[in-house]
Amino acid sequence: MITKEEFRVNLPIFNFEGKTQDGSKMWMNRVINNLLLLDLEQDKNITPATLGSIENITDKVNQANAFSDYYVDGEFDYSDSIYSITPIIHNSKNGKELNRQTFTGPDFFDLIDEISIYVRDNVGIVQEMRDQYIDMDIKDFTTTSLDALKEYHFGRHDIATEIDPTFALAYYFKSVRGTYYSQGQLEEQYQIDRAYENRRKLPLQLQLKVLIQRHIAYNHWKEAEELVKLQLEIDPNDIVYSNLLYTIYSETRNFDEYLEVTKARYNEQLIPDAYSVMQYRQALLVNGKYEKVIDLVNKYQSLLPNNNSVSPFKTEALILNGDLEKARKNHNKTMLFHPDDGYINDLIEESINYQMSDAYNADHSRFFGEFRSARAEQVVDYFEDDNIFLSYSSNQIIDYANMISENKIIFTYPENSFSIGQEFQKNTEGEVYRIKSIQYYSYKNPETFWFYKENDRIKKADSLLKASNYTDAEVAYTEAISKHPDHFYLKDALAHIKYMKTIDAEALSKQYQAISGTYGARKFWVEDNKLFYKLGINYKKELLPISKNRYITLSSYWSNCEFEFLDDNSIASFTWEYDHENMKWKKLDDANNYILRDE
Repeated sequence: MITKEEFRVNLPIFNFEGKTQDGSKMWMNRVINNLLLLDLEQDKNITPATLGSIENITDKVNQANAFSDYYVDGEFDYSDSIYSITPIIHNSKNGKELNRQTFTGPDFFDLIDEISIYVRDNVGIVQEMRDQYIDMDIKDFTTTSLDALKEYHFGRHDIATEIDPTFALAYYFKSVRGTYYSQGQLEEQYQIDRAYENRRKLPLQLQLKVLIQRHIAYNHWKEAEELVKLQLEIDPNDIVYSNLLYTIYSETRNFDEYLEVTKARYNEQLIPDAYSVMQYRQALLVNGKYEKVIDLVNKYQSLLPNNNSVSPFKTEALILNGDLEKARKNHNKTMLFHPDDGYINDLIEESINYQMSDAYNADHSRFFGEFRSARAEQVVDYFEDDNIFLSYSSNQIIDYANMISENKIIFTYPENSFSIGQEFQKNTEGEVYRIKSIQYYSYKNPETFWFYKENDRIKKADSLLKASNYTDAEVAYTEAISKHPDHFYLKDALAHIKYMKTIDAEALSKQYQAISGTYGARKFWVEDNKLFYKLGINYKKELLPISKNRYITLSSYWSNCEFEFLDDNSIASFTWEYDHENMKWKKLDDANNYILRDE
């Protein structure tokens, strides 16, 4: 039996304030909320969520008061080998402290278990309700090692699993992240296989999430969908299962079902949690239900008249609905309250100005096509469905796009103070061939990524290469290069094919063995007669030779590895990166790039 969502307690958990002067423990206050989340998720009487980056009371109330009656933060200290953690329960409407209790002891993990019970007691989940669900100790399904926990907390999952090879969650989350950003299927599959091997230590719900992620990592979408739907019949409002289902619907282009499921989840809750509201809004926008989005935002504006974080969610719907004067008025109000979102505000302003101008071209087709990332295996598809301009990035949730000029579009995410501006660039023939994608943040400098347009000709060449059909692949790549001379990576692939036709298996094996080893944070090794590379905690990639010394990877087009054999019999490795603006390869000159093989 699973407690119905309308009877669950929504509970945001913020960071705990660090009080300790012990430098080795200063990271621990920021892992408490995540451990509490994992522990509390076992109890289906409660829907916890972490909102770690918010520090002041005003912002905490703004984030929590629409979706919950309570929120939790607290304090952390460590002195004389004793941990001290003080959870504080607040009224989400005004931030008033309702209860606090200090827990002390030598075992950090045991304190998390005690605090989990305390929190539930003080938000109305009594012993009888708690007894409905299994409550495993946090150390039993995470790790008993604080060192492993620290690496896990900082996202260094490889190091965490080196310290604790049974740390199933570290394997799982590395695979999930790799899949989401298409970092490399080899590593995604390796990590989820390790999580699967160690899944028995996890709570049942997490075991099933590992199994579903394994299906996704191996592109078994049908099996993943069937398993997710079965689990949602048991627990219809589990956020991870719901997110997986939305990803599957995005992959299979099932937008109607995406809307129906998100609508049902939203309507079933007396006080909808933030996730349900945001996903329902997303599904409405993807399906062109702009008026309903406006009504939804109006509802929360009336409920929370003093919450200035709500208004940005209306602007996009107004623009997409053609209500440009209202959009400008709403955006002007937003800019007054959110001046730190300068980049994002400027992009939205640019969109409104463009769509109100005589230059506005409402035809989306100039943006259509599939574009492959130069840095990862990610493919982004731009297309139209029922006259709605949409975008799908592999393994992510479907998104809607907004035009800001004849050759630019934007994606905005008010909940994260984040926006993406994309410029579709043309070649000398006047055809779009790549995208310059800039990610804008309110809290750091922009980052630039590049995507190159793909088609059946390029996909065919790639498929032949991966099948080691070098004869046909050479023909296919030669043709592709003649049609797409600015796709720099096609020439690299052709160079690899030609090199492979000049070397036999024995000589190639000796070439690989000669350079294998560890070069600082870089590792090169041979596995199943193939050469692999890994940089620190990044993702495993297969290297393909284009000469005796230089290698490419199909997982990340923009980077090449090269080796130099020195007179003293030592070997150095260094990398090249493609300069997209100047359209040429650039050898990195910094000292950290040129690294000798470890003795």
